[in-house]
Amino acid sequence: MGVLYYPYLLLVFWYKDLLFASLKFSQDFLLYWLYLVSVPILVKTFFKPLKNEYREGLVVFSVAFGIVVKLLLLIAIFLVTLVILLLLVVLNLAVVLIPVFTIRMLIL
Repeated sequence: MGVLYYPYLLLVFWYKDLLFASLKFSQDFLLYWLYLVSVPILVKTFFKPLKNEYREGLVVFSVAFGIVVKLLLLIAIFLVTLVILLLLVVLNLAVVLIPVFTIRMLIL
């Protein structure tokens, strides 16, 4: 009689434990990626001069050039982050839909 509970226990494990583990992995991976490419530091120092240049006449140019460089970096990071986010959404949808497709294949 206990053998009949195995499919139920597998589904409970899949949707309770594995789904939350997959979502936690996705969150951790996304945060790791953002810290890996130094997004918090880029945002914090966005209006600071590039290379701490504080000489007379070069401060405005250094701040403007720093903003341009950091903005280009943030745009590139944002595009790569969107691709990573799309892949993580597909991974999590696959985790959700694998049991559904498996049961459908077994029934039909």
